[in-house]
Amino acid sequence: MCRIGKTSILVLLGLLIPLVNLFVFAYIWGEIAFAINRSRWYGILILVPGINLIIPGYLAFTN
Repeated sequence: MCRIGKTSILVLLGLLIPLVNLFVFAYIWGEIAFAINRSRWYGILILVPGINLIIPGYLAFTN
């Protein structure tokens, strides 16, 4: 995921810190969305229960 979003591997260290990992996870998904020419706000949507099941498929299968 870090390679797709063009983020540093050091960002993964943020996933080891409780509560910070939520924001790091949203940041990584936002960078992935930006890499495929979508808005970075999709990263925030990944934190919403229910929608987080739909967003990866939406990013993968839409133009």
